Amino acid sequence: MAPARGKTQTLKIGPAEWLFRGLNMSMRNLLVLMLFGLLAGGAWGSSVFGYQQYYNMTGKYQELNVMFKQPSGMWVSDGLIYVSDAATGAVWVLNTSDVAVNRIPSGGTGVVEQPRNLMLAGGTLYISDTGKSTIVAVVDSSTSFTIGPTRTSVHTPAGVWVENSTLWMVDKTQSQVLEYDIKSGRNTRTRFGSGSGADRLSGPTDLWADEKHFYIADTQNNRIQIYNKDWTYTDTIGTGRGGITLSRPGSVTSDIGHIYVADTVNHRIVVFSPDGYPLETITDANGTALDTPISVRVSGSVLYVLDYGANKIYSYTMNWSVSTPSVLAEIDELNRSVAQHQTSVLDVMDSINLTHAQLQAPALIAQASDLANRGQYLEASSRLAQARAELSAVQLQQAQALRFELQKRIDNLLAELDPYREEAIPSEQAYQRTVIYNRIASAQERLNSSDYAGSAALIQAVGLDVDALRSRLDAWRNSRNQTIPGGNTLKSGLDAKAAELRARLAVLNIEAQSLGDNATSENLRTLIDSGASLTDVGAYADATRILNDAEARLNEWEASLNFSLAAAGSMGNASAALNNASMIVNRSLAAWKAANLDTQAIEDTLAAAQAELYVQPARAQALALQVIEMAKLQDARLASRTSVYGWIGLAVGAVAVIGIGVWILLRKRARKHRGL
Repeated sequence: MAPARGKTQTLKIGPAEWLFRGLNMSMRNLLVLMLFGLLAGGAWGSSVFGYQQYYNMTGKYQELNVMFKQPSGMWVSDGLIYVSDAATGAVWVLNTSDVAVNRIPSGGTGVVEQPRNLMLAGGTLYISDTGKSTIVAVVDSSTSFTIGPTRTSVHTPAGVWVENSTLWMVDKTQSQVLEYDIKSGRNTRTRFGSGSGADRLSGPTDLWADEKHFYIADTQNNRIQIYNKDWTYTDTIGTGRGGITLSRPGSVTSDIGHIYVADTVNHRIVVFSPDGYPLETITDANGTALDTPISVRVSGSVLYVLDYGANKIYSYTMNWSVSTPSVLAEIDELNRSVAQHQTSVLDVMDSINLTHAQLQAPALIAQASDLANRGQYLEASSRLAQARAELSAVQLQQAQALRFELQKRIDNLLAELDPYREEAIPSEQAYQRTVIYNRIASAQERLNSSDYAGSAALIQAVGLDVDALRSRLDAWRNSRNQTIPGGNTLKSGLDAKAAELRARLAVLNIEAQSLGDNATSENLRTLIDSGASLTDVGAYADATRILNDAEARLNEWEASLNFSLAAAGSMGNASAALNNASMIVNRSLAAWKAANLDTQAIEDTLAAAQAELYVQPARAQALALQVIEMAKLQDARLASRTSVYGWIGLAVGAVAVIGIGVWILLRKRARKHRGL
């Protein structure tokens, strides 16, 4: 939860910082409480952030007493603060005494119109000018040039960064990052576009980089986007991790180990660890609430915050080496939460043999404690944030599981007592029955008030009381040869149910054997026999419970066997179709090949059917039927070809016979002529 506006959330200790590292945990915690008491009284202490001063250009420049009107961006270098001011169309340069020592452009106009962000690199000041829709590079008082989009383009330069000979410009209107080669002025790459994904931006306003990463204030998406130096996505911060959600962040900067964000609409500065967990927040300057922090920069051990609403720049000294005893207090708080959950929930779950997952939070807290003991408070805070998130989720889940189980056990006790509710029994047992009902009601009340331990203890005790009452009533009934009212009818029903279950068990055994299922059913038979035996001695509640359990198990087995039978039927049909297809193909394959008929498609389809038989029986059956149809067509082709060959043979034979006859006739005529 964000701190109230007007308060700076700081983690303080006194000058006895060294003492913390030499004490054991309990002594340190005691000392923490003492320190907090002293600090609350304002006796002494220090913090990570210490307010230093404000700047609003009260010092004169060339006899002009000009003050900020619309400051929007700043850069800090070599003890000088460069501040862009849209109203005056200039970048003002201040020294540490709040004196304006320079104006860019120096005494002139027209070089920049509405400066936004700026960066000093290699002696050149690069200014994003929303008025000119481009980047203005000022080399000195007489030399400047532009690089970036032309005025005719629909662009709003917001952030600028320069490395070597490359310039990157964040375009707020187009939600893009434009890359330029400074020497040629050519646009070499355009990245991103409007949207909310990892590769999209929405109204970005600032760009920062360090040795490893680029940081973009993705303002309208309410987040900070982090990319590697090759512009591959790395992380998003400010969207809820560690309990911090940003609102229209206007600026981002970093140093070793920290990411600083101007959370503009939330009127604060938020400091994150490199893995995105909040470490500190600043919401005021010397007791005055921040109004509209729009730009944030770091120089050495000083943090600078430009407040657009106040027309001021605030500076804070930083001391990250300061101990943060609140981490130790948080460790104690989380340890107490774990101990309380262990006592109120986990120990109760163990006492009733209810399984549960082990908490990961204690291990994370132990890691945080070890890191804190070594003075690594930022890393300790990250571990604690993880522990807090894990503990919160698991606590709720396990408490719900325990509540459900205890309620189920209360309901079961009432169900066990139900057969005895209206029975006329001896006064001693009747009193005991009343006591049991009262104790069950008390267990329910404790459960409703989340007193799980008290409810579980009563439930276990009542369970023993119910067993004792049942035993006494059984002995009393046996001595008088009595059963509970309606007992004969109840007994008949239970006996009939036991007989029905035995019959079903026999049928299921036969079905299982037909499937080759050799699973034993002796456990089910024993369960049914046990229920029947309890019926014979009048323990109808227990008999009912056991026979219901047997029936549920029979239902599960029957469903499983029905599925197996259906699968077996499908397999059988597919296997029969496949055998038929194989027989037809094998019988005719030689004849088809002898007639030079193409058999490849038939063989491939048959092979596919064989491959699918044990995987998808229905598909195997369909393929087998397809093979049979293909074989019928092939046989028809073969028969047609054979018929043609037959007619050709008959024709050739007839011609041969006629030829022989003619030859014989001609021979006879020749002999007759020779005889003449």
